[in-house]
Amino acid sequence: MDPKQRLQEFPQLSDYVYLDNTGTTLFAKSQIDKFTSDLTSNLYGNPHTRCQSSELTTDTIDQVRSRILRYFHTSQDSHCIIFTSGSTGALKLLAEGFPWSPTKEASSPDEKNDRGVGDDQAGSIFCYLQDNHTSVVGMREVATANGARSVCLSPNQISSALSPDSITNHECNGLSDSNADHLFAYPGQSNFSGCKYPAKWTAMCKNGHLDKLLGCHGNWYVALDAASLVSTSPLDLSICEADFVPLSFYKMFGFPTGLGALIARKDALPILQKRYFGGGAVMAYSATQPFFVPRKLFHEWFEDGTPPFLDIIAVRHGLDTLECLAGGISSISEHTFYLAKYTFDNLKSLRHSNRKEVVEFYCKTDYTDINKQGPIICFNVLNPNGEYVGYAQFQKLAALYKIQLRTGCFCNIGACQLFLGLTDEEIQANYEAGHVCGDDIDIINGKPSGAVRISFGYMSLKADADVFLNFMRDNFVDFKLYNDKRKSTPHTERGCSLDENQTDGRLTRAKLSQICLYPIKSCAAMKVYIGIQRFDRDKVTLLVHKTQTVSFGEVSPQLFSGTVPNWEIGPQGLMYDRQWMIVSEAGVFLSQKRVPRMCLIEPTIDLETGLLTISSKGMNPIHLPLDMEPNESSLEIKNVCADRCQTFDCGDAVSDWLTEVLGQNCRLHKQNANYARRRRTERIDVSGVSKLSLVNVDQYLLISATSTADFLQSLPGHDLETLMDRFRANFVISGPLEPFQEDGWRKLRIGSNVFEVTDLCMRCRMISVDQMTAGETRDTYKQLTNRRGRKATFGILLRRLEGESTGSDVSVEMEIEVLE
Repeated sequence: MDPKQRLQEFPQLSDYVYLDNTGTTLFAKSQIDKFTSDLTSNLYGNPHTRCQSSELTTDTIDQVRSRILRYFHTSQDSHCIIFTSGSTGALKLLAEGFPWSPTKEASSPDEKNDRGVGDDQAGSIFCYLQDNHTSVVGMREVATANGARSVCLSPNQISSALSPDSITNHECNGLSDSNADHLFAYPGQSNFSGCKYPAKWTAMCKNGHLDKLLGCHGNWYVALDAASLVSTSPLDLSICEADFVPLSFYKMFGFPTGLGALIARKDALPILQKRYFGGGAVMAYSATQPFFVPRKLFHEWFEDGTPPFLDIIAVRHGLDTLECLAGGISSISEHTFYLAKYTFDNLKSLRHSNRKEVVEFYCKTDYTDINKQGPIICFNVLNPNGEYVGYAQFQKLAALYKIQLRTGCFCNIGACQLFLGLTDEEIQANYEAGHVCGDDIDIINGKPSGAVRISFGYMSLKADADVFLNFMRDNFVDFKLYNDKRKSTPHTERGCSLDENQTDGRLTRAKLSQICLYPIKSCAAMKVYIGIQRFDRDKVTLLVHKTQTVSFGEVSPQLFSGTVPNWEIGPQGLMYDRQWMIVSEAGVFLSQKRVPRMCLIEPTIDLETGLLTISSKGMNPIHLPLDMEPNESSLEIKNVCADRCQTFDCGDAVSDWLTEVLGQNCRLHKQNANYARRRRTERIDVSGVSKLSLVNVDQYLLISATSTADFLQSLPGHDLETLMDRFRANFVISGPLEPFQEDGWRKLRIGSNVFEVTDLCMRCRMISVDQMTAGETRDTYKQLTNRRGRKATFGILLRRLEGESTGSDVSVEMEIEVLE
């Protein structure tokens, strides 16, 4: 596929480099166009209805079933295809239907010793490869609940047991006789490393090659998880003897999502047990008596309810696309493997100036054999000193370059443990320390908790690989970490040294110089006090009301007409801070990460008139009452940073105004003050709870002008005030502090308000947005990672301690007192 054709077929890639094809491949424009034309040209009715439109649907679905089986080199003579919600749904169906028989303990210790390894339990066995998707491992719980024994084996153990030299069940003596049914599950291709596991394992397992290792006899069935494999590689079911093959169609051609299949051998399907039945699954039943007759065809019996018939019809157009646009699965396999090998070879050649490797790979091959390796590269990045760069930091940098990739463990904890050397005890300890799947905690005790994965699809170009390789060279070769000995959390022995500017912990010269609130989340700041104009180490100069310039020590209340600017503190933070948010047409809250132009929307709170005024250049301002109250029918639950919040819509007028400003349909929502959103205290070791507005993490964010000025030295062309604006703090403090001295604080007082430091603020690529122009620059976040290390922290997060605070507001010029 040439670049011109790629742009025509995948216009969604015009601004992005997409390297997460294992997560999902992308659909082509012509694929969707043909599907849409099909739907508008034909009348497809419910297949359970008896009319012309339903008959057309039924016939088309039958054709799609046959087409899918032909694609995998088999037919309805030997295999049956059961449509499911995806590969996970197929595995769940298999786990719940498999005839697990209860374990039977040996009657005596002597009998147990005679039987061999593990054979004191002679019921069913669920054996699975450690390198398996979570959805396979989840089958273990169903098997165990039904009395079966579950055994997890490493690839080396399986390779040894399923080698040609291993003993078959016919040669095993001393093992208990059993008619139990056993199930072995493994992936055709690891979704973690791209390793392709041998198809011949299926036949060897069914011939009893696992019996000696597991100490059993019985009937072996094999489930081959093909979800990752068939996305870019052929699968020939006329050769592979797997009994059950789950897959997802979006992995193959991007659309439809929510549809997969369990392809099963017809001689294996009769063992599956099914109790529940839905519409269309039975030939007859009584509503008042326990009488029913299942449908005779396997797929009719196992597919409950009306099938997703339009999605099934879409599969036909997906298969057409693979043939016509991509040249067929063999061409796809060769193309994607070439790109992976090219990228792997270039990454492997990267060296720091001290000749140490930049990349640590997690794979079992050298990318020379297409039969053993798929188009997946899994790795972590190393600094010149051999320390790991966290995958969360890596992903944030990649996002600046609009490179889409996957980080973490990719729903494959077993492979993570194998390749990263994580023990079961470490997995549990990491969870107890707050790490869960999908979070940003990427380095724990010096060890990575996950990795980076890139993967190629049929629409990928060599240019995509080159962009990624240049990104690696620009950002990680001789990547130097800022030598910051302070810890990443204030609750793990962070230092808090006192210097000549402190007396018994009190900072005698540092003061609060700027208060900012952000009435609409991710929009422009409302500054109670316009702060720093220029800076040097001994003298901070302030711009007061944009009219007079004075030294920090010379600020006089007279400059404020007798009143030092102040702002009230509410139960959730600064009053009216982040009380509103903009949501998309789909109801998802928007931020500058997606819509940088949001920074050009300027909200202002007028306490005298009780109005929120929203303005933007070129638009007439719009006004909303601050005390707008919801009605019950308008309340909605929204997700903000993984928390549930209750909001209500602010009406069509402001929605139309915002839509015109941002160029996309959106609406303004306000947080319901009667719905308590609280801190995620289980994730950090602090006592008590505090109410939250629509903030990301905590009530307040504080930064130091000194730290900002220190960081400014690495950013030529930037000025101090606009740089501070990028960090979107509530409090800016100024005074003769050391750079990043605030990192060591644990508790402080501002006026009569006491605050606890809950964490350092981990930054993301949003600091790359210029808050004055909405333009994005890569250097800000990149330099911050260079200076501040893998977490790219800047500023400290605070929560107000209600029991220790007597004040009701904060004012500029208030002194900062460090208590701990």
